[in-house]
Amino acid sequence: MECGVLAEYMGNAIFRNFVILDSFRAGFQIHQSNYTKEDVVLENSIIVGRSTGNANTLAFHLNSRGVILPRTDGFVVRNVAFNNFGTGMILFESSSENDNVKLWV
Repeated sequence: MECGVLAEYMGNAIFRNFVILDSFRAGFQIHQSNYTKEDVVLENSIIVGRSTGNANTLAFHLNSRGVILPRTDGFVVRNVAFNNFGTGMILFESSSENDNVKLWV
């Protein structure tokens, strides 16, 4: 029930050359990203939805996401490859945790 990268209250950070695979919730999830004038950047990385030989069933990964975008401005995804995302798996989901009224902005 985890993410490859889970970040909150980010600003002026660059996530570069990451290889993330087999994450249940999302490969990369960031909640808020506008704590500086500079963007948070995810670049030159690979996110694999389900790797070959993974012991978990395809149903386990059914609702996995590649990237869950922050609910604030200031996030850039650049030069990121997505591999092995099957039926029911989603590359991008918008507005991290907007379904939780206590976290909504």
